[in-house]
Amino acid sequence: MSVNDDRALGVEPSARGPRLQYRRLEISLAFVLSLLLLGVGSAGSTGPATVADDGEIAPIGASAGGSGGLAGDLGASPSTGQGLVAVAGATASPTAQPTPTAGATLAPATPPGAVPTPAPTAPPATSAPVSGGIALPASIDSTGGSDASRAINAWLGSVPNGSTIVFRAGGTYRLDGAIKFSHKSGLVFEGNGATLRGNGGTTEASSIFWIGNYGGAATSITIRHFNMIGNSSRPGVYVGGEEGAHGVLVDGASGINVNHVTISKIWGDCLYVGGGASGVTFSSSSCLSNGRNGVTVTSGSNITVSGDRFDHAGYCTFDLEPNHSTETIRNVRFLNNTAGTWTNSFLSAEGASGSTINGVTVSGNSITGGSMTTIIRLARRQNISITNNRSSVSTRGPVLLLAHIDGLTVTGNSEPLSAGEIASISDCTGVRYQP
Repeated sequence: MSVNDDRALGVEPSARGPRLQYRRLEISLAFVLSLLLLGVGSAGSTGPATVADDGEIAPIGASAGGSGGLAGDLGASPSTGQGLVAVAGATASPTAQPTPTAGATLAPATPPGAVPTPAPTAPPATSAPVSGGIALPASIDSTGGSDASRAINAWLGSVPNGSTIVFRAGGTYRLDGAIKFSHKSGLVFEGNGATLRGNGGTTEASSIFWIGNYGGAATSITIRHFNMIGNSSRPGVYVGGEEGAHGVLVDGASGINVNHVTISKIWGDCLYVGGGASGVTFSSSSCLSNGRNGVTVTSGSNITVSGDRFDHAGYCTFDLEPNHSTETIRNVRFLNNTAGTWTNSFLSAEGASGSTINGVTVSGNSITGGSMTTIIRLARRQNISITNNRSSVSTRGPVLLLAHIDGLTVTGNSEPLSAGEIASISDCTGVRYQP
């Protein structure tokens, strides 16, 4: 507006100037006063004023962001510090909220002293029944419908030493020939309750197991948890010329352990040891019926038969019998076994003239189906100990027929006798005898 316009309005130029200056000074003082009183006011309350850009005084309102401190009281954004002066009549824009992003929802904080609940974990995988072993191939007949011996023998050639071979639980394997091997080491045959059913003839080739030394002796072999059944037509009866098929035949091998097996209807012996085998153990097993001997040793050393049951032996329960003058038997122990019936003797240690039998211990055995008849009379045997054996069958003595022994101990044995003494001892040296 020009000076002439002022006059048209009835205002003298000289008078308007001071008023305008006074008005501007008033605004400036108000602005300074508002700055001095900053921070005193609060949102929603009547407090210090700010000056609008039209010169009018307006109350200080709440900050748009609602945050405390200097910037909030002035309606400024806490992040920018702008907007120190509120604008009268203007509506503050709300602070933009962050847009939620996809992702895991944060779990609430655990209260002090509380134990966090562990996150659930997946259940462990179920172990296969043959964990730690090699299962016999499923292609090998386990129903008993066809011969399995050839397939088993062929497959054994590929099995690494030190392996555990697991048969199918409850399976039946028909054997037209023996499971036969040598030059293997550290194998464990885990029967898993399977049945091995002999279906061959009456010679060694039709044994259930034949552990040999052809091409290199087998060592450290374990056989356990099998049910071995032969095909004898006269279980427990000796048939001359038909006694070659055994339960387990050990020929020249070493470190053989047979345990927790059941053997029945075998033409020959439950266990046969020959060929100078060593370190053979037969334990915790049942020999229910065999055509010849429960255990035969013809040549070997460090052999232990313990905790076994021999129900019906066609000839002897235990037989030590070198076939040749050059063969030797050393350190054999029969401990804590139970014997039933036999037809020749409980124990015999005869054999070829000039052969050696040195170190035999027979102790803690119980005979329920016959006497404890023991026959050792071939010159000369060494270091024989027969102690603490007992029979419940009454008979006439003597039952221990002992001769030509160097180093003999006979003590603690018992059997009801209708006549005579328990032992007959002749031509023996180093004798310790207690009837």
